[in-house]
Amino acid sequence: MNTKRKMRAVARRDGMKCSMCGKTDNLTLDHKKPRVFFADSRIENLQILCRACHDEKERKYNIAEMIKIKKDKNHPLKDTLWYAEKLKELDTH
Repeated sequence: MNTKRKMRAVARRDGMKCSMCGKTDNLTLDHKKPRVFFADSRIENLQILCRACHDEKERKYNIAEMIKIKKDKNHPLKDTLWYAEKLKELDTH
């Protein structure tokens, strides 16, 4: 299924609104658990978020830093409790 079809299917499932705040404009398709962490693009792992909620999620989970840590096998934070807790939070989001 292509991205546009997935977005339409997820939007219908989520009621054509942001899954976090309920807004109906400026919507985007979001991976609940980011693909970089071996998550897939199945509809169960997708949700509709408005741009503001998507940006807040990025900040809350510090996704950019998590990606750097994951890609660098020698990163000093790789085996820390902080990293493990952030991964766990993403699993339950």
